[in-house]
Amino acid sequence: MGILRLIRPVNAVIAFLAVMAGAATVSRMFLSQQMVLGAISASLILMSGNAVNDVFDIEADKVNKPGRPLPRGDLSPKQAVAVSLILAGLALTIAISINLWCFLVALFYAAIFFAYAAWLKPTGLAGNVVVSSGTGMSFIFGGFTIDWFLPLTAIFAICAFILNLGREIVKGAEDLEGDRVRNCRTIAMKYGPRFAGSVVAALYVALLPLSVAPFLLGYTGLAYLASICAADIVILAAIRECTLLHPKNASRVSRFIKVSMVLGTTAFFIGAITR
Repeated sequence: MGILRLIRPVNAVIAFLAVMAGAATVSRMFLSQQMVLGAISASLILMSGNAVNDVFDIEADKVNKPGRPLPRGDLSPKQAVAVSLILAGLALTIAISINLWCFLVALFYAAIFFAYAAWLKPTGLAGNVVVSSGTGMSFIFGGFTIDWFLPLTAIFAICAFILNLGREIVKGAEDLEGDRVRNCRTIAMKYGPRFAGSVVAALYVALLPLSVAPFLLGYTGLAYLASICAADIVILAAIRECTLLHPKNASRVSRFIKVSMVLGTTAFFIGAITR
């Protein structure tokens, strides 16, 4: 149970679906062995990153999330590093069996997630951008499992990047006390939660028209429009909460965003398979 809570497999489900959606933007015959392997590889990379992140965040988590496996003592840091390396090794082995592009992307993000945990997270916004690029790249990675990527793939990737970037900024307000332990220079830490909330609100206001662009451009049909509207309603709720962001409501905003990520990724998949 400690290992499962360390690697957070539920989050990997979103990555798995994102790879499927990315593959479906490229080919209607997306349900291939390569796609399934790619989705597994991407999920393993994410879980590997989660594990190593907890190793470097152990002191902050003693304040923010004392119930996490490492602060509780369920696992040792050495065990967490071993889990991370095993997952990354499996992901890279699977990726090289697909094609060179998938291997290079998997290798890059295995390295960059370690770099984020070790050095980039305290930088604040730069670290947020790095982590969020991985969310967007899941869709491009899906395209690579089939062939390349198309404009629709890129739009989905950009939407996912913006959505996750907003969540990372909100988490800076949620984890304010623990981030002081690690001296993380998040937007919330440097300028205050209200300013961080304003930044997220602005990002999401820009995201809303971009999310319906695939329909307006004729890349997707009504099924996509209906499903993305459900995600956008949740984003509107997050925008409203962000205008008054503070540590006490940050966890609620983060949950809104996570729900919108699930709904949005599902909408992207529906749009891709019904285009």
